[in-house]
Amino acid sequence: MRKHFLFLILFSVLATSLFAAGNVINKNGAYYYADKLVVKFTSNVASLESLNLSPKTSKALEYLGVTNIVRTVQAVNNSTEAAHELSRFYTLELKTLYNIEYIAKKMSKLSDVEWAEPYYLYTTAYTPNDPLQSSQGFLNVIKAFEAWDVTTGSSDVIIAVDDTGVDWDHPDLAVNIWVNEAEANGTDNVDDDNNGYIDDLRGWDFGGLNGTPDNNPMEDRPDHGTHVAGCAAEVTDNNTGGAGIGFNCTIMPVKTARDDVRDNGNALISYGYQGIVYAVDNGADIINCSWGGSTYSLFAKSVIDYAVENNVLVVASAGNDGQEMLNYPGAYDGVLAVAATFNSDDKAGFSNYGYWVDVAAPGVGVYATWQNDTYTGLSGTSMSSPVVAGIAGLVKSVFPEYSGMQLAQQIRATTDDISATNPGYDYKLGTGRVNAYRAVTESGAVSARAVEYTFIDEGNGNGVLEPGETVALRVNFHNYLAVTNALTVTFSANDSYILTSNNTFNAGSVGANTAFDNTDNEFRFEVRNNIPSNATLEFRLDFSDGTYTDYQFSSVILNPSYFDHNGNNMTVTITSRGNIGYNDFPDNSQGNGVRFLDGDNLNFEGSLMIGASTSQVMDVARDAVNDASDTDFQVHTPFLMSKPGTIAEEQGYGVFTDAGAPNPIGLEIDQHTFAFTADEDANYVLLKYVIRNTSGSELDNIYAGLFMDWDVDEDYYGTNVASWDEAGMFGLVNNDDTSLVPYYCATALVSDESYNFYAIENGGTPSIYDGFTAAEKYTTLSSGTTNNSAGPDDISTVVSGGPYSIAAGEYIEVGFAVAIDTTLDGLRQTITNSRTKYASIVTDVEDEEVAVPVEFSLSQNYPNPFNPVTTIKYSVASETMVKLRVYDILGREVATLVNTVQKTGSHEIKFDASNLSSGIYFYSIEAGNFRDSQKMTLLK
Repeated sequence: MRKHFLFLILFSVLATSLFAAGNVINKNGAYYYADKLVVKFTSNVASLESLNLSPKTSKALEYLGVTNIVRTVQAVNNSTEAAHELSRFYTLELKTLYNIEYIAKKMSKLSDVEWAEPYYLYTTAYTPNDPLQSSQGFLNVIKAFEAWDVTTGSSDVIIAVDDTGVDWDHPDLAVNIWVNEAEANGTDNVDDDNNGYIDDLRGWDFGGLNGTPDNNPMEDRPDHGTHVAGCAAEVTDNNTGGAGIGFNCTIMPVKTARDDVRDNGNALISYGYQGIVYAVDNGADIINCSWGGSTYSLFAKSVIDYAVENNVLVVASAGNDGQEMLNYPGAYDGVLAVAATFNSDDKAGFSNYGYWVDVAAPGVGVYATWQNDTYTGLSGTSMSSPVVAGIAGLVKSVFPEYSGMQLAQQIRATTDDISATNPGYDYKLGTGRVNAYRAVTESGAVSARAVEYTFIDEGNGNGVLEPGETVALRVNFHNYLAVTNALTVTFSANDSYILTSNNTFNAGSVGANTAFDNTDNEFRFEVRNNIPSNATLEFRLDFSDGTYTDYQFSSVILNPSYFDHNGNNMTVTITSRGNIGYNDFPDNSQGNGVRFLDGDNLNFEGSLMIGASTSQVMDVARDAVNDASDTDFQVHTPFLMSKPGTIAEEQGYGVFTDAGAPNPIGLEIDQHTFAFTADEDANYVLLKYVIRNTSGSELDNIYAGLFMDWDVDEDYYGTNVASWDEAGMFGLVNNDDTSLVPYYCATALVSDESYNFYAIENGGTPSIYDGFTAAEKYTTLSSGTTNNSAGPDDISTVVSGGPYSIAAGEYIEVGFAVAIDTTLDGLRQTITNSRTKYASIVTDVEDEEVAVPVEFSLSQNYPNPFNPVTTIKYSVASETMVKLRVYDILGREVATLVNTVQKTGSHEIKFDASNLSSGIYFYSIEAGNFRDSQKMTLLK
């Protein structure tokens, strides 16, 4: 009898100490370990008690180099849904061999894994070299003294300082430091309160000096956290040092840095989100995070959700890059994000800003406590954030029943408008500069917010918001504070690509802390025909009830540049720039990959590749360092899908060029795709590429092929094998382990017999784990069928045709089939059927383009700049009169290119400017009610 086993792991949160410091990567300001991943396992293998991986997943993790697994964080409050979510997070330590982001995406494909991402680190947000200031003028600005006349806070209100540690015995902090009464019997090496942390009398140190946690959250050296604690709640009215806005509120020190992980001497936050969970579980009402980074993390967002679900407010700095950019955790929903100002209310030059910022607070020359019982003045959003956290402490003292979200909204709703002082930053510094007095006295403040958006496609119903379609926007709202009467919500967007038809929702009277929606009166807009691909629509909701006004920004992607063929047994995502499977390597979130019979995705990455030499390969496959895709192909005419088409039940068409390459060949590629539903044709999708030579010279030794990183069986693709099937003349990939997914996958050249095939072991030679260079790509395109097998391993294949020659101004057609079947014999017959079908479809380029129904559009000419001939493409959605004219920069007509009735379809025309002088020209189309124009440059 065959024996099965379970991979059982039982680790506590303290097991993170097993990890060494590791190698820290700084990629464009995003910090992460080179040898660690955070993984969220699926609910069927991860529980509050243990992790039970399948044998295949265990083998896959070993194959990917995992050497150790520990629980990332463990929430004490296990009764909530968010706590159960956190129980599925584990940190994995790996052998440092390849790009950790790539390994994360590969790991995310395992069936026991929901997703994986790098283990991110975060920078503190302060400027350490500002001159000291002995005054605390900001207290006057935020009306602290007036607020203290109402409340001096309460020691029952706990503000956690999640930071580099706190000098908890500082004479101006000690009285306000949190004491865990359950552990007050001293350091007896017993976890008296069963919270998972032994003797955490004054908080917890997650990092220590070198990654070993302990129960002393004292700063390792003067870094940051002690100053932050003083900004929030330095002991006030004690004839010592300065005053903290939180006055009598309690400070909970949570040290989340380690002394040996730094950047240019500055401590990095290694355990910030573990610190948030600790603070939530141990009674914090408010958590201050004066740190952050530009990278979105799914783990981090789950921790924020845990805090929100437990009614705890997280306050975070906006960051010190001086740019309009997102900074996390501040930019997560549910966090109160704080920008920095001078005491004059002018925006601080270093402060980040944007529509996501909630409020502003003074952050320049803020004088507060410093490690080793001293004081200093510092500047940064690191100082602004704890000032707001201190105000939140006062508000909690006055409104003890308020949830974390209500605290945030009370502070947002009672700020002072500083827009007149900051022209050019409208809506980008939050609702204004905080006012502590208003926050603790205005019990009638109102704050209605949108909490969920649903965009409803009222066009073809495919869920993709496309040109010409009407979209309904359904919004779920919540009124967090006082009752509002006669509430009106208005939708607006400063965008020429939509036309709004209903922009007002009259909500009427809404009760306090009440949910409501606009289901009976949805906002509506039409997507205009001239919208570009992947356009981001930024929109604003304005709230008003006569005395109360507020706003909220959000965005949505319109007219995405990728579509799914999914009308037969195959699902294949095709993009406007030549990708197959996904549009956003290595994230692989845009698209559905390549699937068969509604099963799991079987392809990690795919791309058209066209090569002329080892230094000239045009593609959008992974780049030479394996952290992004090459961008050689640029969209000329966005890819559109017709269902049905005139030749196939599903038919797509688009155009891209190699204009994005550093050393372009000079190509324009028409991409045609076909899917058929007849039984004999249901297991493949055809792709035809019409490759035009726009270089002006003859091109020789051109190869065109499809790169496919197949993953047959997402549980364990380390047993995949690739081979050249001589009987069927195609590239074959299947699983060597017959107990795994019994799918046979193929890429086949179907347009001619100039076969080339290259099987790649992804971690072998050439290795594509460490990047895919142009020289490696050309080798895989042009080596015939000599490298005809690979695996069992994680494998990829390249199937190509060539060499081809293309005369100047001429074109070639290269066609491929992507096919999947359940048996090898069935796959061979499928490929035979695909070749028969390819030979039978319409092959005249112009006729086929006309046959594909498209929208009205006018594309950018190519080449541009040009000398003296360029090509102009346009699309006609229905038979109509078409006029296409060229004008000079003074508006004088210099040429009429089209003036006739034309049929539905895509058209192109050459414009010869030999008789014109160099300069800027415009070309304009009139087709029915459609009008559009483009600019072009003639250089002689």
